[in-house]
Amino acid sequence: MKRVWLAPFSLMMLALGGCQQWSEQNLKTAVPRADTYPYSTQQKMETAHHWDVLAKDMAERIAQSLPDHQVAIYVEPPATPTTFSTAFHSLLQSQMVKQGLHVTLEPGLGAVHTRYTAQLIQHKDLDGARPVPGTYTVLATGLAVMRNAVKNSWENSYLALPLVGLGADYGAGRTVSNEGMEVLITTEVVYGSNLLMSESNMYYINAGGKDHYVAGDSAWQGKTIQVVGQ
Repeated sequence: MKRVWLAPFSLMMLALGGCQQWSEQNLKTAVPRADTYPYSTQQKMETAHHWDVLAKDMAERIAQSLPDHQVAIYVEPPATPTTFSTAFHSLLQSQMVKQGLHVTLEPGLGAVHTRYTAQLIQHKDLDGARPVPGTYTVLATGLAVMRNAVKNSWENSYLALPLVGLGADYGAGRTVSNEGMEVLITTEVVYGSNLLMSESNMYYINAGGKDHYVAGDSAWQGKTIQVVGQ
């Protein structure tokens, strides 16, 4: 008995093959078409521990950039104090000492200077991260295999699940969620007029944590607590 359902499938494949023959050079557009970048990841900074992880990484890179670990190195205080910049100053100094660097508290002559900045970047209408292409197709196919192993009474209906997965992948590629808050942290090592190191790192942050990178955050502004003896 012939499989009648193969006919529409064959016609669809022929149509797709014909579409591939149409070159994009033949298309006309008033403006360039927006395109996406290859799949990539970006870390999200959410806790003070993440600041310490960054400080450790920067201390290691600073140590590698110095010709001599015995040279005095001074960490410049932040020009604009924020919760992050104040905490990162202490964390960076501590991690540099752990690296065996000669950290000085005075900007004397001949000292290498380390400075850092944190720039808050807020996007509007930002397309969010999309699932890896094929995610739902693989899940649907795996589900079909599992169901088929458990219930052999199925005929060929489970074959439709990968097609449903393809549809989900297509839709997911166009469904976005907003991750519109980022922070750009740049660390530099300067000796005289020479830039020995410059490292920039971009992180996602929670919208509720943006105050940590903005001047005037009243959450932690070095409050003084007076203790009175009884």
